[in-house]
Formats: sequence, C-alpha cells, structure tokens
Amino acid sequence: MEITTTLIGAGVVGLAVAAQLSPIRKGIMLLERNPGRGQETASRNSEMIHAGIESPGPTASPAIGRHVAALMAGRE
Repeated sequence: MEITTTLIGAGVVGLAVAAQLSPIRKGIMLLERNPGRGQETASRNSEMIHAGIESPGPTASPAIGRHVAALMAGRE
C-alpha cells in the first residue's frame, strides 16, 4: 500500500486526526517515538480529553473525546 499521509505523534490530536481521515483516505502512517500511544502530554494533561460538557451547542467534541479515549485505552 502506498503511504499518502504521514501523521507525527500518537497523542490525542494525532489519534483524532487519524480516526477522522481513515474512512476517507487509505495509506495513513502514524509515527510515534514512544513505545505506546499517548505517553507524553496526553497522558499528563486531563484537559486534553473531556466530554465536551462546556461546548456551546451540539458539537462533535464529546464523540471525538470518547473515541480518542477508547483508542488510547486500547479498546478500539
């Protein structure tokens, strides 16, 4: 498979971008310097993943937060 997109970092943002792109784009490569996902800022900052409680109106934030949290926990 040809690599068409390279994402750097398997933290909250990198995983969220990969999750959003994967249904529409093939050949995504996600690079991470640590042995696992979310081992730097994402693992130390509880504000990175939230339920979107403070978001005004309907947004994708709660669903993305739950999806990324599941990815980081290895449930998806």
